[in-house]
Amino acid sequence: MTIKITIEILPLGDTVRRYTHAVIIASNDGTGNHAIGNYIINAEGECANGTGWDSWEGFPKRLVGVDRSLGYEQLAKAAMKII
Repeated sequence: MTIKITIEILPLGDTVRRYTHAVIIASNDGTGNHAIGNYIINAEGECANGTGWDSWEGFPKRLVGVDRSLGYEQLAKAAMKII
């Protein structure tokens, strides 16, 4: 399973002027089991050292021990903690 988290900037709350700041991808690395998942986290976006849509320095990272029974929200929270 893979989830994609998109971070958008809305200047002064204006949805017409919004732009994507970063995209976080969490992909199952296949080493977990039915109860616990392990994931590869990758991040891309304009804040990547000012170089444009390159991979962020230090990524991808590995996230281990995610309790799958807590659902996608828990995976998203865990992924955002390591960003």
